Amino acid sequence: MIVPQIERDGWSEYQLLVLAELKRHNDVLEHLAREISTMKVDLAVFEKVELRMTELEKRMNKSAVEIGMLQIKAGVWGGIAGLAVALATALLYAVRS
Repeated sequence: MIVPQIERDGWSEYQLLVLAELKRHNDVLEHLAREISTMKVDLAVFEKVELRMTELEKRMNKSAVEIGMLQIKAGVWGGIAGLAVALATALLYAVRS
């Protein structure tokens, strides 16, 4: 009986080993592709959150400036009101004396 060359040199066994390694590498690549896909989704969500946070920070800064301006106005109007009361009191004291 003549044995084909491919069986005599062990290629059949080596072929199975090569195919098993290719399958293992394919499994690893598929796993990495799924992880990358998940990371891309996570990154997109993170970028949206980051954009929203940037918008909120801008609004907070604008509100802080507006609050500062209101504090200054309140201080000025409070000073004017206090001065008016002091002048009225001084005027009444001067008129009674």
